[in-house]
Formats: sequence, structure tokens, C-alpha cells
Amino acid sequence: MKLRYLQIASSICITCCHLGMSHPALASQTYSKMLTKEYVVTKKNVNGTIVDKDGNPLIGVTIFEKGTDNGCITDFNGQYQLSLSNRDAVIVISYVGYKTQELKGDQLVEKIVLEEDAVALDELVVVGYAVQKKKELTGSTSSLKASDKKLSVTTSLDQMMQGNLSGVNITNASGMPGGAVRVSIRGVGSINGSNEPLFVIDGIPVSNSDNSGVNGRFGGSVQNPLSMLNPNDIESIDVLKDAAATAIYGSRATNGVVMVTTKRGKKGQRTIVNLSASYGLQSLPKEIEMADSDLYLTVRNEAVNNYNTQNNLKPGDNLYKTLEVNPRPGQPDTDWIDLITHDQAAVQNYEVSVSSGSEKTRFYSSLGYFDQEGIILTNRFRRYSLRTNVDHDISNAFQTGVSIALSKTINNRVPNDNVGNGIFTRSIEQRPFDVPFKEDGRYMIGGVDIPRHNGIQVLNEQKSKNEWYRVLANAYLTIKLLEGLEYKLSLSGDIRYSNDYLKLTKDHPYGSPKGEITDYRSMMQNYLIDNTLTYTKQIKDFNFTALGGYSMQEINTDASSIVGKDFPSSQFDYINAAGRINSASTTGGKNRLISTFFRLNMGYADRYLFTFSIRADGSSKFADGNQWGTFPSVSGAWRISNESFFPKDGIISDLKLRASWGMTGNQEGIGNYDSRSLANGGHNYNGQDGIAITTLANPDLKWEKSDQTNIGLDLSLFNDRVTVGMDYFIKNTKDLLYDRPLHTTTGFSSITQNIGSMRNTGFEFNVESHNIMNDRFSWDTQFNISTIKNKLTSLIDEKPIPVGNHVLQVGQPIGSFYMYKMDGIYQDNQEVPEKLYAKGVRAGDIKYADKDNDGDLTPADKEIVGKPLPDFFGGLTNRFRYGNFDLTIFNTFSVGNDVYATGMGGIDAVGHNNYGMRKDIAANRWTGPGTNNSIPRAMISTHNTQASTYLLHDGSYFKFKDVTLGYTLPSNLTQKLNISNMRVYLSAQNLWTISSYPGYDPEVSYSVNNSKTMGEDAMTVPQLRTFVCGFNLTF
Repeated sequence: MKLRYLQIASSICITCCHLGMSHPALASQTYSKMLTKEYVVTKKNVNGTIVDKDGNPLIGVTIFEKGTDNGCITDFNGQYQLSLSNRDAVIVISYVGYKTQELKGDQLVEKIVLEEDAVALDELVVVGYAVQKKKELTGSTSSLKASDKKLSVTTSLDQMMQGNLSGVNITNASGMPGGAVRVSIRGVGSINGSNEPLFVIDGIPVSNSDNSGVNGRFGGSVQNPLSMLNPNDIESIDVLKDAAATAIYGSRATNGVVMVTTKRGKKGQRTIVNLSASYGLQSLPKEIEMADSDLYLTVRNEAVNNYNTQNNLKPGDNLYKTLEVNPRPGQPDTDWIDLITHDQAAVQNYEVSVSSGSEKTRFYSSLGYFDQEGIILTNRFRRYSLRTNVDHDISNAFQTGVSIALSKTINNRVPNDNVGNGIFTRSIEQRPFDVPFKEDGRYMIGGVDIPRHNGIQVLNEQKSKNEWYRVLANAYLTIKLLEGLEYKLSLSGDIRYSNDYLKLTKDHPYGSPKGEITDYRSMMQNYLIDNTLTYTKQIKDFNFTALGGYSMQEINTDASSIVGKDFPSSQFDYINAAGRINSASTTGGKNRLISTFFRLNMGYADRYLFTFSIRADGSSKFADGNQWGTFPSVSGAWRISNESFFPKDGIISDLKLRASWGMTGNQEGIGNYDSRSLANGGHNYNGQDGIAITTLANPDLKWEKSDQTNIGLDLSLFNDRVTVGMDYFIKNTKDLLYDRPLHTTTGFSSITQNIGSMRNTGFEFNVESHNIMNDRFSWDTQFNISTIKNKLTSLIDEKPIPVGNHVLQVGQPIGSFYMYKMDGIYQDNQEVPEKLYAKGVRAGDIKYADKDNDGDLTPADKEIVGKPLPDFFGGLTNRFRYGNFDLTIFNTFSVGNDVYATGMGGIDAVGHNNYGMRKDIAANRWTGPGTNNSIPRAMISTHNTQASTYLLHDGSYFKFKDVTLGYTLPSNLTQKLNISNMRVYLSAQNLWTISSYPGYDPEVSYSVNNSKTMGEDAMTVPQLRTFVCGFNLTF
């Protein structure tokens, strides 16, 4: 059969100018200057190209035969090929942002132009309890769609967010699988309370705390609760940043809100099956070059000789140090990091998802498995995930739906915190000639045979496993009561169960003589009921939406711990075989939050926008009189580009100014009963059982509160080809929470109080540009940069509060580094002040700045020498497409922050101890006047090992975070394979880091849960360099 059609610039515009075959006269009159062509439609096979109005190919357009599951999607060239059951079949063509078309098979043409849907093209942003068009927002938000990351490889929610959202900074505790991260939005918001934003997943506010327990006792790394969420289930991430956007969440929103929306089925969608699989190998991103045995012995014995000579010690004296010798002369040195790590650690990910939608019912379901070996031998993380989202229209007035997500993670942890500074640090500190085993096969013992704990012994004699189970569930019912009036009831639950197991045999460095097992179990149950009423009305050019609601939330926690010792054999894995129970305890808690809220959105003529919101929260965490907090916000926007005076044909296609002010609160990080006195049992006095007060009450404890002012601009250029967003904010936080130390005579160590205030100010900029777009080649760029300045504006008594190597001080950033400032090296003894000379300081030792000019080194000489927070940070993404090939290059950067290399203190001590040494430090030490002014002499002396800027380094970096090359099979090939689409790819992650930092990775902070001590590197496992190959299939 032959089809006649009209060609317009090599295209057919179906929605605007399609000509039916029964109207040749009309066609001739209207388009007399246009040519006609013939296009042959075979009996069953159809093919062609789908483009937009500018002729650019549309990728991923769904084409299917109506009433069947027979369909396909377009490839990177916009091409498709489909076999029809008959020539009269109806073809449905659908694509997000474009009008859906229905055509008979004999109406198809070689090139189809889809017509934009003005309503669908408006980008939607998920805000509290609603969805709004981005162009109508008055608050500050950042958004990330799944389509933005579909060409990159991500394995967790925080990986998706990092570097892609302005104002959002993510720091890793380590590179261990499932390891903890710190997510901060617009800087640090609290000293003692939580700095984590509120995560809302499909309307469920979830906790991001790690409720495992053994990690705190034996050093297993803190786990990242976000690692339980399958990132392939995520449809979009919307970050609410200013108070206008977050105040609707009141007391939980001072650190921002992250709205996570998972995928759902769509109306009229054919059944689509997606299958994805990937496999990769991981390795350490760099090596720290260590001194060999000869250099080690030279420097160590030089330090010993300097010590003995300077102190006039001779053999037989109590303090005399003997020279070290290599017990294995002529034998190769030991690479201790190599002993405890894989050369290549495997990572694999598999997932299948199904989605479909009729006029009444839509569903999405997925099943996923993720398996990642850690670089340390016994470390492994596995995740099993299952999700189902179902929506059903009961009638025009009633809609219901349910979402259920089940996940399980198994994390075989490794010692990281309390076993010294961690197994990684302890291993690199071993001497180069040390070995893990004696000649008879027994372990070398740390502190006896070798200087540090034996990493092989630790790994072999320990069994550590954490299992997490999580259920996220939500059910909703919406009722359209009247025209424009809708009621919604939402019931949600977030249930987590954690089991930490730790077995130490009798041969473990920290084990009991007959072994011990610790079993810790905890459960958290978070239940939420939301009732909302929404009314929407349009009166000529005026429109408004009013939202009112009532919410109730209850969180219950329970935990139990038991420790058994004295096992008859190391073969027993359960506590019931223990000879004695060393300890057993249970604990629990509960807190409730009751809230009412209201929001009003108004607009006039699509030019003037206004939003007002207010929320009142009542929390059981506070005492009477402080339980309720009120959090209002107000914001407005002016869409200048819609004014009559604004030129319509200029380069600016959209221009909007925004301004907002509001208040939010923070109750996270406060214990359930911190405002009350607590008593514990188990105390005995004079033969009588009793209880003792363990926590001092503070009935005056109240919310941390933040007020935030934001001014922003949204700009689109060249018909939305370039979009720009800018924001400037000032955020003041008062009534900061802090565990204030108390004098021992009180009988208590500390009390939680509101002690001060802080300010964060910053500027955010992001731009998205479609640089080149044509049939064969496209290039898109996304760039964001943020700068945030933080300072404490008041403290109780206005006195500085030292915290380890940091300080809290008015006028300075939180967690500022507070230590001695290195001012070079003494080049001769005449330079050394008399008081220091009397203490043994000589030429070649570190010269510290004498702040009080007393010629001595005392705590009064400590000063603020750096900050852990960057001056600016951000991300850069470039996406290229050529034919069926795609290339994504993703970079992240951070500039201006300092990192204190705590974990390098031992290997940079230049012979002070008998630890391994960094080659660069050992070889370039001071050996005489003028030889070096930054590395001290070899000497056993505590003077050179004081906390100082000697170990403080610039933490700035620029990373090639992800480079992915993909290829999409052409449609004529996928048709032969009976699949809709197939893409294969190769990806490299953490490929290259540009930084002057001497450690493994500057992008690290082991204390992610403590803002007071940020920016310290304990030499934990760095983020790993990973090479991955994989494929995505669509049926």
C-alpha cells in the first residue's frame, strides 16, 4: 500500500499539518509549493525517525502498538523499528514534555515531528506536601532528575547528589563500602545537634542516623543509612534550601530538606521491562611511598644517636636507647598495605524493573542486588532491594496508592576507629622489615615483636557482620470533595532492624584469653500520619492554592546488647556456648511530634508570585513551656519576562527575581530525654539495690532556631537553551545545642544546653547549557559552584571552647584548627630561646610561633591556623553524543579547606618512634644548617610531635569523579534481537585527583557526625578507583 504525505523542510509535522488522503484538493490549495513523496509501508515492519520542532532527534521516545505490549523506544539518533501485527494497527507515540500521538500504521512517515506540550514541559519540583512548577517557585531549590544521571554509574543516593546540586556539600568518612557520609546544605547549622538535612522519601520523613551499636565499641566503620536505598529506583531529587521552601517542615528543616521521589508507572504506558547489569574492579587510587629498610634504619638510628648524645646517655642507663638492626638482612621488604588489601576488589550490580499503566492503574516494581568487596580483605557490602509502587483511580473523585520498599544490607566490617587509628594506619606504620608471622607460624605480636598491631592477625581472628533490614511503606487516599478542593490522607512507616555481631578469638589483640562475642540488636519504628486539605482556585488572572494540614509522628527505639566470654573453643559462634556472660543490657526510648501547618501560594497574571507558610511543632523532647515552636516564612517572586514592556524576541526568554525570609528549627541530635533527669538501676550500696541519677535535667532546653534571608534570580537565555540560577543567603542560627562540660564535683560530666549562635552566608551559582545540538552531535554542560562563609557569633561566657585540635571561638568558623603554628626549623642553636634550650630543643627542631613572646612553648601559644570548610566547591558535567556513542565527564572540586593529617603523625615523625616512615620525609629531613626549613631533624623528642601546622595541609582538589563512555545499539539491530533498546558502557570512577595533599585522599573527614572536629584524616580507606562495564536493556 502506498501513502502520500507532504514534506516540510525534510520533515512531517503531524500535529499541525498532517494531510489526510481524502483531502488532496485542500492539500494542493494550501501547500501548492510543497513537494510530495511516496513512502512504502511494508506489511508488518515500520521504521523512521522522531525529532523535535528543530529537527533534533528525540532519544527514548516510546512507540508501541495500542492494546498490546509490542513496542520499542528510539535510539540515540531518534530512530526506531517496529514489527506490527497488521497494517491497520494503531501506533501510540509518547514522550515526556510532548503531546502523545496516535497514528495508524499506514499513516506513519519517515520523519515524525512531535509537538511540545506546554504544560508537560514545565519542570516540576517536589516541595513539602505538593508539587509545583519550577517557574512558579518563590523559594530556593536545586533539582536532579534521573535522566540527568542515567548515563553515569552511581550506587547510592549520596553519589547521585555529590557535585550535582549547588549548595550541597558531601564528605566521605572513608572509601569502605556503605561507609558514612556527611551531607550538608548551606554550611554547618549546629555545634552539637545534627547537621544532616531531613530526607523525605515519597513523602516519608526518614531518619539518617546509624542505629548500629558494635561500631562504637570495637571500631567498625559507621554505616551510611542512605546506602540502603537503590539509586536506580529514584526518579528525582529536589533539595529545598531556603526557609521559604523548608519552613513547611518546621523543626526538622533548619539543615535543609532532600525530597526523594521514586519511579512510578504512567497512564497509558505499555509494559516496559528494564534489565541492567554491571561488573567492575576497584583499587587504591595511589600509593604512599615508604622508606625502605636501609633508609629507615639510617634515620631511626640517627634519631637514637641524637637522643643518647644530647642526653649524655650510655649503655646501661635506664633511658638509653639501643640501635635498631634488620633481623632479616637481605630479605625483601614487607608491603603491609598489600598484605591486608585486594589488588582488585570486585563490585557488581544487577537490577530488573517493570512498569506499566492503564487508564485506571499504574505500577512500578523493581528487584535489585548490589555486591561490593572492600579493598581490605574481609570487607564486603551487599544490598538486596525490592520496591513496588502502585497507583489506582477508583473513580474521578477517589485515588489511592501504596509504596513498599524492602531492603537488606549485609556489611562485613573491619576495624576502623578504636583499634588504634584503624587497621589501615596501623599497617602502614609497621617497619619495612617486619613480617606478620614468626618462623614457627605464630603471629608477630604488636607492641612486642613489631611496633603496631598485626593487621593479618586482626583480620584472621575477628568475625564482624552488621545486618540491616528496612521497610519503607506508604499508603494514601485522595478525595476530590468539590471542584478545586482535595483531601489527602497518608499513612507511612519506616522500620529498621539492625544486628551487629562481633567475634574476637583468644588470639585477637583485643580478645579475651578464651575469646568473646558481642551481639547488639536494635530496632527503630517511625510512624507518621498526615492529613492535608488543598484548595485551588483561578479567578481571571488571579490564582491561589491553599494547603492546610495536621501531622502526627512517633518514633520508638529499642536496643539490647550481650557480651559473652570464656568459650571452650574458637569454633563456637554463638553466645550460648560462653562460659560466662560478661554484660547484658537493654534500653529504649520514644519521642513524638505533633504538627499543624498552612501554606498559601498566590499568583497574578503569571507575573507576581507570593507564598506564605507557617508550621507549629510540638515535641516530647522538651520540657513543659518549651515543647512548642512556630516556624513562619514569606516569599515572593517577579517574573519580569512576562511584563508587557519586556522584549519578547530578545536573547532572554525567561527572567525571575525571588526573595524570601523564614524561620526553621532543629531538634535532631537531641536525645529523647535530654531535658529531664534520668536514673539507672544496677547500683548497690551497703548490700541494698538502688538507682542513681545519671543525667542532669535541663528544663530550659529549647529548639535551635534559624532565620534565613534569600535573594535569587532565575534566568533563561536563547529560548531556554541556557538556564542560570543564582542565590545569595544569610542564615542566622541561635540557641545552639552543646554538651557543656561540668566540674567533677557536680557528679556529672556534662549537661546539654543552648549556648550560642552562628551565621552562614553564601552565594550559589548554577548554569545548564545545550552548547551544540544537531542530528549527529550534541554537547551539554552543567556547572555549579557555591561559596559559604561560617562563623560563630556568640558563645556562653564568650570564652573559646577548645575541642581537641579545634576550637569554638566567636568570630571564627566552627571547628577551626587550633594548634601551634610551625614557623620553620631552627638552623643553629643560637636561634633557640633559652627556656626551650633547657628543655632539649636544638638546631633542626621545629620553630613554633611564640604568640605571647615569653620564649617558651605553652598552650598560650596555640592559635587558629586553618579551617575545615572550603571557600568554594561544586561540580562540572559535560555530556557529548556522537551518533550512537555518548561520553559523560563529571568533575567535582573543593578549594580553600585544610586537612589535618592525624593518621600521618606516626610516619612523618622523622625517627621519633619506631614506625615506618614516608620516604619523602625521611630522605629530606634536616641534617644541618640550611638543608631544610620544613622537615625537622631525626630525633626522639615530643617537641617535634606537638599538634601543629606541620601536619596541616591544603585540602583543595579537582577530581575526575566519573568518566563514562556508552554505545546504544541501532534500532535495526535491536529489532532483530527482539528488544526495544540496549546500551553498553565503560565507566571509570575516581579516575584522577589533582591535589597537593600528601595523603591518600583529601576528600575525607573521619568525624562526619561531629562538626566540632571536621577535616581530620585518620588515614582511613580512601575512595577507590573503579572501572566498570555494564549494559542496560529495555524490552
